[in-house]
Amino acid sequence: MNESSMSPATRFPEQAGCVFAIDGYMFVAIAATLHPLNEHDHTHPRLYRFAPACALHGALSAPARLTVHTPELSPSNGTAPLEELASQLAAFIDTHTMPEERIDLIGFSMGGLICRYFLQELGGAERTDHFVSIASPNNGTRIANLLPGAGMRQMRPQSSFLQALNGDVSALQTVACTIFYTPFDFVIVPASSSLVPFAKAKRFSVLSHVMMLYHPAVYRMLANVLVE
Repeated sequence: MNESSMSPATRFPEQAGCVFAIDGYMFVAIAATLHPLNEHDHTHPRLYRFAPACALHGALSAPARLTVHTPELSPSNGTAPLEELASQLAAFIDTHTMPEERIDLIGFSMGGLICRYFLQELGGAERTDHFVSIASPNNGTRIANLLPGAGMRQMRPQSSFLQALNGDVSALQTVACTIFYTPFDFVIVPASSSLVPFAKAKRFSVLSHVMMLYHPAVYRMLANVLVE
């Protein structure tokens, strides 16, 4: 990944940290409190700026300085194996951080599975403090049965990829893992597929998959989780 693929960073004062927000397929990146991935492209909802003052910073219980990156992993349309995208993520993190730097990961939709592979199989858990998975198909989604592509096949319920990922979660013992989900998610089918026993679950009464990216309650909880 090169510098052109990284969004401008948002910084908060006092306490250092590094957050990586990972794209998800079908409905956009976890743009959350971040700047747009492309300042000149306003054709997609994910690119709209969400003001940090009222999202993260205003809800933090202690001052913090967070450098936020939104790496763009390609292709993000479900055609590439998730292992390949996780390797791109690992390379991006290595390029943009120091080896001793601690990080947090936020993954939306497919991005949650990419983060998990990075954490569990590529050694990412060794340097990660928090992992937040938002509306991710941790146990697959029936929607993926209808769509082609290597990544889509891996997101089908009972896929060999998911069985391996869920079969050994020991690498996550040192990471504070949290699942955000909505029972009204009609992309993650069933919505309970987001839930896993190794992570705390936070339920939101949000009326769609994509709206998990925009609901104020999600951002308030995200802020609280990252400072726990």
